[in-house]
Amino acid sequence: MSRLDLRELQILAMPGFETGGFRVAELVAGLNVITGPNGAGKTTTARAIRCLLWPEASHLKELRPALEAVAALDDRELRLSARDLQVTVSAAGAPHPPLGDPATASRYWLSLADLLANDSADLAALVARETHGGYSLAEAAKVLGANPNPRRQNAVSGFLKSSREQLRAAELADSEVAQQAQRLELLRAAQAEAAAAHRQAQQLAAALQYLPCREAARHA
Repeated sequence: MSRLDLRELQILAMPGFETGGFRVAELVAGLNVITGPNGAGKTTTARAIRCLLWPEASHLKELRPALEAVAALDDRELRLSARDLQVTVSAAGAPHPPLGDPATASRYWLSLADLLANDSADLAALVARETHGGYSLAEAAKVLGANPNPRRQNAVSGFLKSSREQLRAAELADSEVAQQAQRLELLRAAQAEAAAAHRQAQQLAAALQYLPCREAARHA
């Protein structure tokens, strides 16, 4: 799975910062904690990141953001820009596909109420559930009767491998049968041509026998 790290964010214009924005630099891989008084731009920073990563799930027409950012996707440096209700991503000067799927935007947006209403264990479970589309994999496994037993998994893997090998063998046998059928058609065509040539030879031999008899009859 690819890893995306935001390195730098420049907010040029956002609601509350129409005439002058601010820059968030020296961001590190992993968790970054941004603090400050009211009006410092903490929520604006989160909204700006959401606009760049999930523009379809953000309110671009209302926010009308002007943003610049630098990110790292694995070992590639990306540049993100939001201008005129459009978000663009580029790598080494060339266009790059969008980074975020709009369907996953809500998984990475937790409110203060979510953070305060849960203890650390519940919050960890909440984050895990949201990253899996809002479903609890453990509960789903119970409902479906899934057994994480390694032996069963190995048995299933072995059965799958054996089935694939049987399928390949059947496909190979089918291919050989098709080749034999093609050769049989060629042999039948050659046999028909040989039969036709034999009939022509017989007709020619009969004609050769008839010519002397006709000549003898004409001079008698």
